[in-house]
Amino acid sequence: MKILITGTSGFIGSHLLDAAKLQGHEVVVLNRHPSVPPAGGVQTLELPGWPVLPRRGAWSDALRRLGKIDCVIHLAGNPTYGNGDHYFSANTSLTKSLVDTLLSLEHRPRLIFASSIGASDYEKLKRPALRLESDVPRPRSDYGRSKLQAERLIEESGLDYVILRLGMVFGERMRSASHLRVLARTIEKDFVRSVARHFGGIMPLVHIDDVVGACLFLIERDEEGTFNVVGENMPIGVVIDALTGRSTSRPRRISLGRLGTLLPARLAALTTPVLQFQNEKLKGLGWSPRGDYRGLVEDYGLKIHSRSDSITIITGCASGLGKALFFELDSRGDSLLGVDANG
Repeated sequence: MKILITGTSGFIGSHLLDAAKLQGHEVVVLNRHPSVPPAGGVQTLELPGWPVLPRRGAWSDALRRLGKIDCVIHLAGNPTYGNGDHYFSANTSLTKSLVDTLLSLEHRPRLIFASSIGASDYEKLKRPALRLESDVPRPRSDYGRSKLQAERLIEESGLDYVILRLGMVFGERMRSASHLRVLARTIEKDFVRSVARHFGGIMPLVHIDDVVGACLFLIERDEEGTFNVVGENMPIGVVIDALTGRSTSRPRRISLGRLGTLLPARLAALTTPVLQFQNEKLKGLGWSPRGDYRGLVEDYGLKIHSRSDSITIITGCASGLGKALFFELDSRGDSLLGVDANG
């Protein structure tokens, strides 16, 4: 199949690009960094100013030159949790531009959109329970609200679509600001670790391989709709023990119950099991996550610690190969020092 993927310079996109090529798909990417050469066997589509909102008609003109596209996988956007108007530009307006363009094409491709569990979140003053795709969304951040608005645009567009509400994605090349890496840095001190492992929060984790597998699995399916993509809802104490490899006893979970839902969102997620998401809808189609999630977190914890004390120095990082290498290692969360004569 001929697939257009946005956001291939990011964590998820780089993995998806590799896997799609291995499966023999014809892949077209939007190159965020024009000076970075594309991967072998990949066609590059460059839009002036991307990923800033393209000028009117730029999408249509560029896509028509590509010929028939079977599927568009839209990963580009701002993936960090937070608040601010910039989320609506990066996640909502950009998606609207893409949707409008696809509607203008003679052959309308299938659209797979990477949303987030942040678009669903949780309800206040309700007993924490597994969230279904059909539950009323209650986003607690502008990040979540921008993703939800993008979902609504797609649902009402008339396109053949799939919306993937991704859990907390982890794996090789994960961003330094990702949930698991932030947690790993937070619990470096023994006292913090010993206290935090008893918090009642849940982390709805999904390994990068399972995210990529879901995307490629749904390319070939006729079903459309919204799907939670979560591998395991893992208690935060278990995650901490797996990351550090220093568990001595089963953590005693302390939860604030319904009162915890009134706390600020980040604190509520840490202390109360508000972030639990059902994945049976997607599993019912034949997708299944990898088995040993604790083992996967343990393996990732070992990789984090093996790199934590080293700094990689890259010279000539302002252009060409040096720039490409800098972006690649930065996406993995490595500690870097860039040096270039051109500043």
